[in-house]
Amino acid sequence: MSEPREDNRDSEDATPLVFLRNLIPLTPSVKEFFEQKLGEITAARFCTFKTCPGCQTYVERADENNLCVHCTVCTAKKGSSYEFCWNCRRKWKGRAQIAVRCGYSDCNQIYPTMEKSNDRKRLAMIINNVNFKVSQFHRSGAEKDEESMGTLLEALGYDVITLNDLSAEGMEAAVRDFSQRNEHRYSDSTFFVIMSHGGHDGIYGINYDGNESDIFPVDKIFHYLNSENCPGLTDKPKIILIQACRGDTVSIRNTGYGSVFIQSLVKVFIEHCHVDDIVELFRKVTLYFEEAVKKTNFPYQMPSLDRTTLAKKFYLFPGL
Repeated sequence: MSEPREDNRDSEDATPLVFLRNLIPLTPSVKEFFEQKLGEITAARFCTFKTCPGCQTYVERADENNLCVHCTVCTAKKGSSYEFCWNCRRKWKGRAQIAVRCGYSDCNQIYPTMEKSNDRKRLAMIINNVNFKVSQFHRSGAEKDEESMGTLLEALGYDVITLNDLSAEGMEAAVRDFSQRNEHRYSDSTFFVIMSHGGHDGIYGINYDGNESDIFPVDKIFHYLNSENCPGLTDKPKIILIQACRGDTVSIRNTGYGSVFIQSLVKVFIEHCHVDDIVELFRKVTLYFEEAVKKTNFPYQMPSLDRTTLAKKFYLFPGL
């Protein structure tokens, strides 16, 4: 049994930051980072915080029985009192008082959205077939759609996996592998975007030559992303976007700026996704698409919403 020795460290050395500082030198910026994170962890032990939808700063909920939460930062910036609903995270609607519900009738009918953090792993996939085996099928301008969708999804907080020029077999392998990604366990939703030629039977792979070959059935997308094959996304919104001919009318695409559908969708999402749920966004896309087509000499056509299984409203909350 050894004799006890005197510990000459200061009393503050018991904190993790000081302990770390004694092991390695910390630059001012690194020290500030650790202090901020430790502060957040310590505060979380005693208080409950969420980000304000108006300014994205952390706000404490002082009364757990009150859904009406006051943000001092927004109030100071706007010059008037600003409150938001703790549950649905929208600007407060109704009388600003102690309340168990806000003025939105759908407050309890919204899919939960995870806040930005290192724990959130939103993942999206884009498959874009541009260069086909038969040169006459090349999809010039599709690069613009890929760029626009990628930028939009990244702005919405998704890490985007982009794959190009796949056969039907390659597309099936891609969606199958995507469904098994571990990130989905730590996500609240996903987007799966596929852009190519297509027909009644499905999406065409790059080996399509005009005959009924190299076709990827659309049903396989739903098969691989269902709860059984993609458990990480169970009860989470899965938005599947298909830019392809699906029937007798061709899908309008401009070689200079991309397809009417994708460009309309991106524009509508940028302008309205901070206030509208996904179904309302698609309605506005359809309206915008209709107006855009009327300005051209192309045959009249409209995008279609094939499958809707969302039981609640899905808001993208781009500020979170």
